[in-house]
Amino acid sequence: MKKIFVNRWKLTDDGFTLLEMLLSLSIFILITMFITIALPLLKYYANSEEITFQMQWEIFLNQAKIELRSSERVLINRKNQLEIYNKKGEIITYEKYKDQLRRRVNQAGHESLLYRVRSIKFDLFDKGVVITAQYEQGKIYQAQIFLPFTIIEVA
Repeated sequence: MKKIFVNRWKLTDDGFTLLEMLLSLSIFILITMFITIALPLLKYYANSEEITFQMQWEIFLNQAKIELRSSERVLINRKNQLEIYNKKGEIITYEKYKDQLRRRVNQAGHESLLYRVRSIKFDLFDKGVVITAQYEQGKIYQAQIFLPFTIIEVA
């Protein structure tokens, strides 16, 4: 009896059984399902660096708008640094430092706002400031920030 049971489950070359076919079909379906789920994720991660730069830029612009619109005086010095004089008597400076755009208050501190920046340029127009940033991969972002006052100086 024991011999019959063992011989019954031995592999033979008779072909696939229904159980083997269902098992291989289920493995094929699982692999196909994982591939279809993974492809959009791979596409997302390919664009995630650009999304990160866009988010950095938007956050920086929101902070710059708040500080510029609540300032008393704005100037751009010869080193292409944006200096914002606020109502508390502080001087907030935006400047390029290595591959970053940093924010300093009263020439102290180091708050990084943008990373992997190739160049940053501050320009004035009659009602505000134009900020242009170029990232290392070549993408250029530009924004105009309108001010509630028209007194802008260039040092």
